[in-house]
Amino acid sequence: MAVFAGLLSLTAAMPRLSHAAPQAASPGSSSPATGLTAADRLTLGRLGEALVLSRATAGKIWPGWGLEKTPIVVYEAGRVAYLVNHPAPPPDFTRLEGKLPLLGTVYAKSGRDPRFNANTSIELGGVSTACIGFSTAPFETESPSLRFIALVFHEAFHAYQAKVGKPGKGAVEATFMRYPDLNAENLALAQLEQMILFQLTRFDDVPDPERIKGFLAVRQARLKSLGAEFLRADRGIEYQEGIPTYLEVRLLEEARKSSAATPGLGAEDPYALGFGVAPELKAGDYLLRLLRFSSDAGTARSRAYSTGMALALLLDRLGVDWKGEALTSDKYLDEILSEAVPLPAGKAAAALAAVKKDYRYEETLRLVQEKLSRISQDRKLAADSFLRQPGVQVVLKLPEGPVELRSFDPMNFQPIDASRAIHRRMLSLGFGAGSFSARDTPVMVSLGDGPFDIRGITVFVPRESLQMEADFTPVRLEPGSREFRSEVKLSAEGVMLQAAAGTLSISPDGLRVDIALKH
Repeated sequence: MAVFAGLLSLTAAMPRLSHAAPQAASPGSSSPATGLTAADRLTLGRLGEALVLSRATAGKIWPGWGLEKTPIVVYEAGRVAYLVNHPAPPPDFTRLEGKLPLLGTVYAKSGRDPRFNANTSIELGGVSTACIGFSTAPFETESPSLRFIALVFHEAFHAYQAKVGKPGKGAVEATFMRYPDLNAENLALAQLEQMILFQLTRFDDVPDPERIKGFLAVRQARLKSLGAEFLRADRGIEYQEGIPTYLEVRLLEEARKSSAATPGLGAEDPYALGFGVAPELKAGDYLLRLLRFSSDAGTARSRAYSTGMALALLLDRLGVDWKGEALTSDKYLDEILSEAVPLPAGKAAAALAAVKKDYRYEETLRLVQEKLSRISQDRKLAADSFLRQPGVQVVLKLPEGPVELRSFDPMNFQPIDASRAIHRRMLSLGFGAGSFSARDTPVMVSLGDGPFDIRGITVFVPRESLQMEADFTPVRLEPGSREFRSEVKLSAEGVMLQAAAGTLSISPDGLRVDIALKH
């Protein structure tokens, strides 16, 4: 691990390598254009540090996996993307000249690319690839950034899950749109789960089997309260996101051990600061997340990051060989735990009663009910605020018949009530030959029988960017109503609509456009 010393000096000495736009390039060609920015060099340097740390620790964390085996893209949205470790880079990436410290060959692609828009795992050239965004904001250059390196580990493991994991095991995002997030009993029991897991993982002691049985009794009670479908949503995120979060915690633990055991890399050595003391990120910070209150579909999803992480740590401390089974079988983490520490059916009720008493369940339930009352009121206020936005209000009534929900962001979805919800970041729909999409523009949807049954859309757009066309004729924002028989198009900042027959009406003040579509 002496290789850690001097990582930053190597990063600082990185040459001003260059890349060009890829119009006529191929992966075998090199790019001779402008130099990398300081942020580029710093991010690539930290990616190199991540690879060094992986070679030293990944085998101890997850045998058979490592960053060096995973293609990784780091990108700045709309400007540039850099690719490493890919066995066959796509032809629109060009090879950077020279060598970067700690990295092998690096490929670059300039310009905007819709494939790179989130921290996630994507298919690139037919290979599961980790995708990680970086900012142009000032960076702390005095020490390695464990926060960025932990993110690299997390997203790279997603690529590994996609490659070797059981297909569909974590695919539960859409279920959270229907998740009964105002179920007070479920949330109070979930809070008990989190507190038990915090007690079980906060120290390195061998976990108390009776406390584990208490957790399992609470999980069984939640199964009765929620039903199998919605508990599977929690379990799916514990698998999909909790395990990569577990990797982040184990990375921090192994990095601390490695630098502490390396001569000359004490707390006073500036090159050891990030890996040794890591003031920006500590393993204990992850455990404290277990004490957060979960109050809606978004935070319920976030909760499962932490409970999945804690369950994985518990299985480690129990000495269970769980990793292959968790990836390739139908079993979820709590089900593997229940096999390691069985809870006899005849003792589940007593275990649940003991947990409720020890963790003051009735008081927790009362606090949850009060919180949910405030959340319901906050949601009504959010709807009122949405409807008071400036701009032109576009109200779209969708045609009778099936509406395909093509894409949405489950982390930025806010239920209002049984008939309305707000998609705050992204929404894409298809209906027959028509389509609607919005990106980075909040959209309120009117619901039919559930969150997938979208019957109407309300969105506010800037007047100056709004363009409309009906039956191939431009439509001005002038009061009146007209029927269109073959096509209607609407575009504005972040919003696109294309459909066939229907009617279009503009209010007397020109501030509202109603479009009713026919099937």
